[in-house]
Amino acid sequence: MYKRGKSKFTYFSKRHALYQSFIISAIINCILIVGALHTDTPGIGVNWQNYLEFFLWHFCCNVILYYLLFSLNFRIIQRQAKFVNTSLIAIVGTISICLLFSPFLTRLQWFALGLEGRFPMMDFIYFNLAKDMILAIIVILVSQYIYANYRREQAIITNQKLVEENIRTRYEALKNQLDPHFLFNSLNTLNELIGIDNEKAQEYVDNLSSIFRYTLNNKNIQRLDEELRFVESFVALLKVRYGKNLIVEYNIEEQYRDFEIMPVSIQLLVENAVKHNVISNNSPLIIDISTTSHNSVVVSNRINPKSEEGINHGVGLANLTDRYMILFKKSIAISNADGIFSVEIPLVEKQ
Repeated sequence: MYKRGKSKFTYFSKRHALYQSFIISAIINCILIVGALHTDTPGIGVNWQNYLEFFLWHFCCNVILYYLLFSLNFRIIQRQAKFVNTSLIAIVGTISICLLFSPFLTRLQWFALGLEGRFPMMDFIYFNLAKDMILAIIVILVSQYIYANYRREQAIITNQKLVEENIRTRYEALKNQLDPHFLFNSLNTLNELIGIDNEKAQEYVDNLSSIFRYTLNNKNIQRLDEELRFVESFVALLKVRYGKNLIVEYNIEEQYRDFEIMPVSIQLLVENAVKHNVISNNSPLIIDISTTSHNSVVVSNRINPKSEEGINHGVGLANLTDRYMILFKKSIAISNADGIFSVEIPLVEKQ
C-alpha cells in the first residue's frame, strides 16, 4: 500500500496525503449516498442530477480539506518531535484547519448548488463542521497508524541488515580461521622438503602458489569442477611427501560438475583425513570423492587413526559445518560407521 522509500519523506509524500484523502472522502460519500437513498434530503429533492451534483461537490470539498489535514499531520510526523508535543500540535493544527476551511468550503458548496431558500445555510455549516471535526480525529488516527507502520517497517529493515551483517561477519571470521590452518600445515610440509629434495621443493612452491591464488579469490561459492581441480593440485602437494601411499579416487558424475559448492570444503576434508590417519607402505590411505544421486558429494576414507588419538573432527570441520549453514542454510552429514569415516556435502544447483 505504501512505498518503501529511502527515507520517511518519501513515505509521507504529498501523493500519499492525496491518496488517503480520496479514500476517506469516498467512504464518507458512500455513507451519505446510502443515507440519501433511504431519506429525502432537504433542499435536494429526488432529482438524480441534483444528487450527483451535490455529492460531486461534497466529494471535491472533502478531498481538499482532508488533503490539508493529512499534509499537516505528515509534516508534523516528519519533524520527529516527542510524542506529546507532536500530538498536541497535530490536534491544535487540525482543529484550526477545520474551523477555518470547513465553513469556507461549505459556503462554496452552498452557492455552487444554489441552495438559497431551500436549506438554512447555518444548519448546513454546522452539519459539515461537526462531520469534519469527527473526520479530523480519524485523520489524526490514520496518520499515526501510517507512522506506526512506517516505524515497524524500518525496524524490520534494520533488523534484516543487522542479521545480514552478522552473517557476513561470522562467515568471514570462520573463513579466516581456516586459511591460517591450511597455511601452517603447508609450510610445515615445505620445511621438511627443503634441503632433502630441492627439485620437489620447487615443484611444491609452484603448486602452493596456485593453491593460494584459489583460496584468496574471495568467492563465497565455487563450481564443483573448479573445486576438484584445486583438490587435485592439493593432492599433488601431498604426494610429494607420501608418494603412492596416498590414493585419491574420484567418482564424479559429469552432470554435477557445474553445481556449486563451498570453496576449500573438499580440500579441508582431504587434509583432515591425512592429518588424522596413518599413511605408510603397510597402511596406505585411500580417499574416495564421489557424487550421489541426491545432489551431494561424499568424501570418505577407512579409519586408521594415528596412535590412540581416535577420530577428532577438529576445528576445521566444525567451521565448515557453520559456514555451510550460514551461507546455504544447509547442513553437512558426518558418518563414522563400520570403520569408514565420511562427510557428505550438499551441492547447490547453479541458478
